[in-house]
Amino acid sequence: MNVIFRVDASSTMGTGHVMRCLTLARALAQRGATCVFICRAHPGNCFTHIHQQGFSLLELPLPEKHVITQPEIDDKPLAHASWLGIPWLQDITDTKTILAADVDNIDWLIVDHYALDARWESAMRSICRQIMVLSLIHI
Repeated sequence: MNVIFRVDASSTMGTGHVMRCLTLARALAQRGATCVFICRAHPGNCFTHIHQQGFSLLELPLPEKHVITQPEIDDKPLAHASWLGIPWLQDITDTKTILAADVDNIDWLIVDHYALDARWESAMRSICRQIMVLSLIHI
């Protein structure tokens, strides 16, 4: 089984998301799954820690200019849209491109990111068998 995790971390956000995904990845790997992480190269990322845990990582570049949204294409920006570092539509393109080059037969795409929503997940649906979204709702 091939499992892809789409999660980011930086010096200001997401470390807990990566830790949660690593816990799940370790459990899946013990059962024979191949787990690969896709993360954007934010300052303060957890790349070294992911590698130390024995997982492959596909790196998405961080653009030179930090872009929160593009109003002409993003009429409903999320509260945490800035955490992505680029427009969510660009993240779809970047993620699909890196997956096409490096991963075949994706059984599960696991998403743990507050800046990626149902629009992103719907666009990614064609490249994997199943999608799972990890999300905590604060009440």
